[in-house]
Amino acid sequence: MPAHRLRQLLPAVWLVGALAAFWIAREQGIPTWIAAPVAIAFLMEVSLYLGVVQVAGIEPWMAAASALVAYFAFALPTQRFSWLALATLTGLALAACYGLRLLPPSLDLLFLVFMGAVFLAKPFGWIYPEPMAGLRVDALGQLMWIRLGIGAFLRDRPELDTGFGFLPSRKDWIEGARYFLLFLVPGMGAALLLRYVSFGLAEGWWWKGPATFAAFLWVGALSEEFFFRGVMQPKLGLAATSMIFGLVHLPFREFPNWKHVMVATVLGYFCGLAYQKTGAIRAPIVTHALVVAIWRAFFR
Repeated sequence: MPAHRLRQLLPAVWLVGALAAFWIAREQGIPTWIAAPVAIAFLMEVSLYLGVVQVAGIEPWMAAASALVAYFAFALPTQRFSWLALATLTGLALAACYGLRLLPPSLDLLFLVFMGAVFLAKPFGWIYPEPMAGLRVDALGQLMWIRLGIGAFLRDRPELDTGFGFLPSRKDWIEGARYFLLFLVPGMGAALLLRYVSFGLAEGWWWKGPATFAAFLWVGALSEEFFFRGVMQPKLGLAATSMIFGLVHLPFREFPNWKHVMVATVLGYFCGLAYQKTGAIRAPIVTHALVVAIWRAFFR
């Protein structure tokens, strides 16, 4: 995202985020001394995430230091600060920011394995402990981990032409929607035949569908398509990447979830085709986000 567009967007992000935090705090009875620092921490992390291209241009130690900003904003006011958590977070951030610089390009996949293993191990639950019962804030660490990984590749592997971007072009929207439609018969058909899902409107589908689409377009799908299609597929090919993409979903909701692996593998294949067609991850991001949004709104 260009720097001038980021500067224009951030005030709106902070305004909307502050209003949303105020409403959620009132609805859920969250004390102000907890709601305020949590909201500020999230808005700081979101701002850094949206500026990942600019952050990628700084030195690795500075990128690693940026990983601590939201932690201090959250942990100190809510009295959840821990020296062990800080040390762990610092070590992980340094590994994420210096890993690619220390490894040769031939070992890029090893770096991906490390990043994925940390993410799946879910260490951010205790690094960012709940400030009150039921209020999870580990998404702060997950978002931080995603942006550090993307930033590392943008900074240290500029030769990788992933086509990274938050805003799909007109061509990306068209191709992404086309491969979404092509996925529906084999992908959703398989899910129905396996009795993994059934038709049924989710409660609040009219807002959950669009909200899910936006969340995955800019976070979930964007990160997965960057690492799988943008980094892995050029090295391993379409078939192998699709199968690996499916296998990482093995613990989804339960372990082992082979039905979900099969559907995710099919999705990975069509996302891979969208990437091959356009040469950029923005089209498969659209495909991926549409599938998840439709899944959560119209199937159960």
